[in-house]
Amino acid sequence: MIGNEATARRVPAAQDGFGVRLRVLLVIEAAGGGSGRHVLDLAMGLVSRGHEVCLAYSPVRAEAGFLQRLRGLPGVTVMPVVMHREVSVEDFSAYSGLWRLAVEQGPFDILHSHSSKAGALLRSIPVPGARVYTPHAFRTMDPHTPPLAALVFGGVETLLARVATDCVIAVSAEEARHARTRLRVPASKLATIVNGVSSPGLRPRALVRSELGIDASDVLVGFVGRLCYQKYPELFLEAISRARKINPAIKGLMLGDGELFGAVEELCISLGLEEAVKLVRGQSAMDYFGGMDCLCMTSRYEAMPYVLLEALSVGLPIVSTRVGGTDEAVVPGVTGFLVESEAEAVAEAVLDLAGDALLRRRLSMGAVERAAAYTTESMVAKTEEVYLKSIGSKMVLSASSRPAA
Repeated sequence: MIGNEATARRVPAAQDGFGVRLRVLLVIEAAGGGSGRHVLDLAMGLVSRGHEVCLAYSPVRAEAGFLQRLRGLPGVTVMPVVMHREVSVEDFSAYSGLWRLAVEQGPFDILHSHSSKAGALLRSIPVPGARVYTPHAFRTMDPHTPPLAALVFGGVETLLARVATDCVIAVSAEEARHARTRLRVPASKLATIVNGVSSPGLRPRALVRSELGIDASDVLVGFVGRLCYQKYPELFLEAISRARKINPAIKGLMLGDGELFGAVEELCISLGLEEAVKLVRGQSAMDYFGGMDCLCMTSRYEAMPYVLLEALSVGLPIVSTRVGGTDEAVVPGVTGFLVESEAEAVAEAVLDLAGDALLRRRLSMGAVERAAAYTTESMVAKTEEVYLKSIGSKMVLSASSRPAA
């Protein structure tokens, strides 16, 4: 019945000079961090191109910054659907909620899921529309994943990619390579679209530092990300602790929230960093980038982190662990340093930057030049191309064919 009703309301795509108007359902479970910013930027970009967008998110892991921007999205239908990261019986309720949303708000031309949980649920729902999936780092990219868990996660990703997906979008060449070789995603169903950012204005350095209580002579090292296993915030603190024993002018700023916030606070105390590291939750990184001297990312695994591209766009030198697609943004000696996931290695790179203002200035210039290749406009345009290719000869919904509300 669902399929018949949807088909009756669909007509061939318009082929005039105005192009095709698509109805897109975007679904994200981890509503925050880089994936959250990606979805919000994509939603706004699609609307500006004349498409209709419905954005479903899970309030369970929705960060304050995501919700703040969500309230200001013009022309986007926003729908909360409770989804939990862990596999549990509650997934049945989430599945039912997404199915009901897809029927009541649809039909949609594109059902685009972001993150593994949303990807598994949405791609399994039997409603019309092309399925597009952006994992934002496959769970199997974590080298520390237990073998059995990697087998299960990998098997689900492989099966869904082959039987329930029109296109998998990787956000870095490394993630695409992993999809092809480890998960055996067919090349015909795989696209690589690097995240994009827009260069915003920065708040004055002196103002940011005054709010944080950081002296002008201090070297402020930033950490931005969800405080969770993947982002490995403990490594950042351990590296700052080591670096400060040699250069006490080094201070830390951690922007983020998450399940490890309490543990991070406790570790700060145990390492004697209560005064040296500022913890700020629920705020935009862009509000604090102006006060930083460099950014430090200590993730265990990644695809293409938004925060690296944002840092490049404002000229921040970067110290990052060598994971995922980080080498596409962090070019050693040009935009920053790539190091092993060890406190000593991270601390040494931070010390090199802290002790050489000329090096920081040179890397800052390289970062701005590198950022020019990663724009929001390009990301949205390439995603739109994937949508049109995924639809292919399928019927698409015409605005004039939809019944009045």
